[in-house]
Amino acid sequence: MMRPQFQEQLINLPLIDAPLEQSTYDLIFARWVFLFLPNPETHIRKLARALKPGGLLVYCVCSLQPEEGAARVAPFLGSSPLRIEPLKAGEIPGLPDEAITPEGALRTLPSQFAAPGGWDGFYAARLRRVS
Repeated sequence: MMRPQFQEQLINLPLIDAPLEQSTYDLIFARWVFLFLPNPETHIRKLARALKPGGLLVYCVCSLQPEEGAARVAPFLGSSPLRIEPLKAGEIPGLPDEAITPEGALRTLPSQFAAPGGWDGFYAARLRRVS
């Protein structure tokens, strides 16, 4: 199976002042940054506009707080061009099925994988720009 080819551009700058052009990026991977921003919803909208139609925003936080994970993503699913692209069971090798939410996001808990020492509470969602 051939892997898709991407033109890569790594941007490492403060999101608050980032001059992101509209409809430019195929993939934006934002991890943990939203925990430290005032008004994170403003920045999620900014990233959604920067995606090309069909582009993917990977939203990740290392948090057990629903208001920093699923509750932060939920308002965008009905009022923006972002939709969750669900994870499927078996898509991530070794990931227990209970780590996939009914919506198709990733939600890990410290109690999962308890025998080998557990892991952190984590939330991630693949958000596809549909228009």
